[in-house]
Amino acid sequence: MNIAIPRWLTLWLVGAGLASIVLTLVVAIRAYVQVQRAGYYIVRETARRTAVRASLLVMILIVMTIIIPFNPKQDPAPEPTLAPTPHSSLAPTSTRVMPTATATATPTPLPTATEPFIPTSTPQPTLPITFTASFSQSVPPPADASIEFWTLAQGVSDDNRPVEPATQFAEGIERIYLFFIYDGLLPGVPITVVWYRDGEFLSGGTDLWELQQSRGERYVFLTPGGGYTAGEYEVQVWLGSRMQVRVFFSVVGVRD
Repeated sequence: MNIAIPRWLTLWLVGAGLASIVLTLVVAIRAYVQVQRAGYYIVRETARRTAVRASLLVMILIVMTIIIPFNPKQDPAPEPTLAPTPHSSLAPTSTRVMPTATATATPTPLPTATEPFIPTSTPQPTLPITFTASFSQSVPPPADASIEFWTLAQGVSDDNRPVEPATQFAEGIERIYLFFIYDGLLPGVPITVVWYRDGEFLSGGTDLWELQQSRGERYVFLTPGGGYTAGEYEVQVWLGSRMQVRVFFSVVGVRD
């Protein structure tokens, strides 16, 4: 049965074993010398017993010191980290659900030939080249770094929480906030946020990450001149040249 020993304790045990071997070996050598040189029998006999016991102890210590480094090591248990978990009521999904037409039965359905379904590829969004100019002077994003969408909201509270989260907003609203969760970011990593209205570029910019904390929550917002007008909007968040967030929302006119 092997007992796992912490790595830091292994070094101390090996050092203590080596020191004990040296001290016991000195005792054994002195006893052997006394066996050869003592003039009285009782002194020689006592020295002989001491030498034998010290020699056996040296052998045991040598074996134990050799075994210790090969014993299973126990790494220190990692400290649990608290990951922010957004409240379920504050996390609307980023995808839009389109209504599907329901089929209605006809009294006398006639068989009709249907054309085979041909899948079409959806073009992937690309980051405008105007935002990549500063990448050469920035820190490359770590491979495991990520940004995760949290929610959209009309405001932010004093403790930086979303206020009135939604995916549809009223026309004329002055500001819309995008909340996200980041993980593994380093200072100097480029973060780009791009806003679109009805498929056309509306606003955007690239900033270098400044926070020292590698994981947490943050928000960005856009305040267009004159407020938001009715339309379909999209906001993208890029980590370097990797798109991390793509969210759609709509702004509707206020009916009289």
